[in-house]
Amino acid sequence: MRRPVCLLMRVIQKGAGSAVWLYRKIRRSLRQRGVLGTARHALVVVADAAFDPIYGVDTGGEIQPSSMHDVESDNRIYGVEYKATRVDLFRQMTRASDIEPHCYTFIDYGSGKGRGLLLASQLPFRRVVGVEYSPILHQIAEHNLHVVRFAKRRSGPVESVCEDAVRFQIPEEPVVLYFYNPFTLQIMESVRDNLVRSYEGNPRSIVVIYLIPAHSDVWDAVDFLKRHAWSSDYVIYKSAESGFEACV
Repeated sequence: MRRPVCLLMRVIQKGAGSAVWLYRKIRRSLRQRGVLGTARHALVVVADAAFDPIYGVDTGGEIQPSSMHDVESDNRIYGVEYKATRVDLFRQMTRASDIEPHCYTFIDYGSGKGRGLLLASQLPFRRVVGVEYSPILHQIAEHNLHVVRFAKRRSGPVESVCEDAVRFQIPEEPVVLYFYNPFTLQIMESVRDNLVRSYEGNPRSIVVIYLIPAHSDVWDAVDFLKRHAWSSDYVIYKSAESGFEACV
């Protein structure tokens, strides 16, 4: 196991400057996790870094809200930095949700460049919708959806919508709402209230997947949602109707 880790580090050392940060992280990980833990962690990191070159897209990097000068919404001050969803975590969360994707429309709040949309499109969701308030990130997502080199998309239609999350109208159908810590408490409460009103008008199967759940208490307070699965990274909520997959 020690030899693969060493080889990986040598490759990174010889690579472009953009990979230096990864090399340093692996060195630090060796001290913290040991050889076996580092090997496992390195495989996850490399697989995630390989997503964009493999599929010919641009979904990586980190973008601070202060640099999103194109956003006109008053809610801009409540935004959180953009980061791409880790591939392994997304797959772990969708498995843990224990749902039949073909029953649901998948909605990614704060979808950014569209990594979550691309990952969701590899599952048989009815539809996949991204909600992003930055026109520039929305345009990047649209480009990624157009040029992605997937052998086969399994979902129904996939789209990115340039709209403030508070104003987005939740479809009147079974939905999976996905949040990768996209905004602060004020906006999360408004989105929660939108969902409550939507559910009260049309009770149906609802699933909430919340990665980096900084404001999980907002969803804990919703009567019709119960915690279904959780870890140190995420919390998943489901409505009672989700137990029998009411496909309509």
